[in-house]
Amino acid sequence: MFFDNDNATNNFSFFNVPFLHVTVSLIVGIFVGFFFTDISFSVTLNVCVVLIFIIFQKEFKKYNIGILLYIHCMFFSLGLVAVDFSTQYLFGNNINDTFLEGDILQGEITEASRSIDDKWQKCIFGSKGEVQGSAGHNSSGEILLYFEPGSEMAIGDNILLQTEILKIKNNNTIGEFDGEWYWRSKGISHMAFVSESNFTLISHEANFLQTSILAVRNYSISVINQFFEGEVREVAIALIIGDRGDLQQETSTSFSDSGIIHLLAVSGLHVGIIYAMFIFILRFAFSRWISRRKAIIAALILIWFYAFLTGFSSSVLRAVIMFSIIGLSSFLSGQQNKYNTLALSAFIILLFKPLLIFDVGFQLSYIAVLSIFIFYQKLYKFLESKYFVFNFLWAGISIGIAAQILTAPLSMYYFHQFPNYFILSNIAVLLLSSLVLICGVLLLILAKIPWISKLLAVIFTLGMTLIIQTSYYVQNLPGSVARGFSISIWMLIIFYGATFACFYYKKRTYKFVSFGILALFIFYAQFHRWQRMSTDEVYFPNSDFNCVLIKQKDKAVFLYQGNEYQEKKSKRIVSDYQKLFPCEVELIRMERQERLELNIRNKKWNLMTSKHILQIDYNNTTWRINKRIELFEMYQKQGGVKMEKLSGYEEYAI
Repeated sequence: MFFDNDNATNNFSFFNVPFLHVTVSLIVGIFVGFFFTDISFSVTLNVCVVLIFIIFQKEFKKYNIGILLYIHCMFFSLGLVAVDFSTQYLFGNNINDTFLEGDILQGEITEASRSIDDKWQKCIFGSKGEVQGSAGHNSSGEILLYFEPGSEMAIGDNILLQTEILKIKNNNTIGEFDGEWYWRSKGISHMAFVSESNFTLISHEANFLQTSILAVRNYSISVINQFFEGEVREVAIALIIGDRGDLQQETSTSFSDSGIIHLLAVSGLHVGIIYAMFIFILRFAFSRWISRRKAIIAALILIWFYAFLTGFSSSVLRAVIMFSIIGLSSFLSGQQNKYNTLALSAFIILLFKPLLIFDVGFQLSYIAVLSIFIFYQKLYKFLESKYFVFNFLWAGISIGIAAQILTAPLSMYYFHQFPNYFILSNIAVLLLSSLVLICGVLLLILAKIPWISKLLAVIFTLGMTLIIQTSYYVQNLPGSVARGFSISIWMLIIFYGATFACFYYKKRTYKFVSFGILALFIFYAQFHRWQRMSTDEVYFPNSDFNCVLIKQKDKAVFLYQGNEYQEKKSKRIVSDYQKLFPCEVELIRMERQERLELNIRNKKWNLMTSKHILQIDYNNTTWRINKRIELFEMYQKQGGVKMEKLSGYEEYAI
């Protein structure tokens, strides 16, 4: 990859795609710097490479290896330096290391979600100073804050904060979202719940840009509220603005299960649709007056305006930067290497925000675009015909399949599921998503013109209703979602390595070997999933109330003690468990004093509850848990008694 090879094509040689090479080196440096080393390693590495280059300069000059090696090491070191500066800014002199109970923090709200009446408002608090007793000192770092319902915090609010600061920790239950790592990769390790008595608003110091963004965002939401209602309104706010605060869980789940959840995450897809559609309209309808270059400039202005409408959210901003670089490259040269341009956009973004490499949205956006670049044309030409309508439909299907080839393994790694009917749902998305998105953006711009705004609203409502109904229809099809995939990071690396080899190397031997590795990957993922579906086990989640899940093959029972609050938490625990262990689960609430006999697949289980204890008897084994004192006991007639404190979940095969 790093120099020309007789067995490889020249498409990815350093001189054809230099930014692809240096971006890979930068990413490796970011990973190594974040997990393993510091900036001193960068200096040592560069000195060693220079010495090696001096000693073997004749051999290196002959093959250009030395120059390429030094370039890659230089950008690897740049990754180390970038992540070192980033982590020093986020974690150096951090408030989380110096904060003591009773301290008062002074700082600014740097990010704020929209305030919704019955929901806690999520904000990011950037610390500027800390008061310990009568002494004060500077401090840095960010804290995740949840303000009680009814709060209306805004970006630029300066506050004094005095509350309990909690370390962000996972619950250590099977299949749960790794919130601890998610926030740590953003430089945040602590959180707090804030009531009205815990803070004092000092001032509001938002700059002109922040004030303008907030005003435009509020205007956009008011327009959507004016023209739409119900589920269409909720999805419209998510689709156009990127705010999913109003979205119901059922709607989000249906979009996820049908394979079109990307519609609700404002990102590269939305920016790409607006960019491509606007250029197409200008070139198709006004080609006599508007040149290709003028169309590109107009499209770039429009996507930056769209980013402004969404409040310059990070996902939209990186997508706009990506398409701006692609557009400017096309504007300046007319011909550009798409891989090099894509890598250049990633390089610029990661150079200034290296921790974005750990963001799932960033990874999926770039891998999806890369996958489309690699596979779309091959798939499209496979069934290309002379009929326009067929080609139009097949083009959309080809884009959906092409994007899934490289994003599916990453999605299964993070979310442990795969939408089996994504092709069916993406046909509807192809036909309608571009239409509703363009209508939605135009509605925000032309809302004051009565007849045009009403027409746009009607078109948007019809299109969005069809998309929503399609998502529910696909979700309810038998086997709509395959759950239970558990892929390790090493399997992911092997998959992408084998896929790259299939595409990169010409020799049939290498292609056959690569295809064989991919086949083994698919077989292992499916076999491991089947094993999980066939397990018999008892699962004790790490929770603050007594509960247990008994699974036998594809049937399971979840028993818990508590009220409606515990029932809600039980459903979340079961949902997380089903991601890795697909099964049909029945929830049973047990009273404080109750005996129960269960028959699961002709196997008898005896359960007994008291005020604080849940006891399960099966065969020759007894399990007893007491969440009040966090004690776990397991008694086996031939194995004695096991007693321990509950620090995580317990799982036993039966």
